[in-house]
Amino acid sequence: MDCQRLLRVFPISIQAVATSGDYMYRFSQDFRQHHIIDPRTGTSPTDLASVTVLAPSATDADALSTAVMVLGSEAGLELAARLAHVEALVITKALEIRQTAGFPAGDLNTVAD
Repeated sequence: MDCQRLLRVFPISIQAVATSGDYMYRFSQDFRQHHIIDPRTGTSPTDLASVTVLAPSATDADALSTAVMVLGSEAGLELAARLAHVEALVITKALEIRQTAGFPAGDLNTVAD
């Protein structure tokens, strides 16, 4: 996957956006060891490649994108769905795209392109 390519472009207003992923600061070529550590295991989470969160503030969006990365696709999206004014989009290691119901549609590209 080309991490420099855009997946989706969408407008936001009165919100902040943050993305966390395994592609920038990694310690292994296979992306299994990266800078995000699950405090429960002491290792990098293995379910997701990328998480983008919309939230009321940049601080919230940044913290939540990392938390969703650690929690994984199912639990992370459930957390985002429970929080007011928060939406999330995740890309799994298998390049599946999942998102909360209110995440903006925007202009969509496919991950495999």
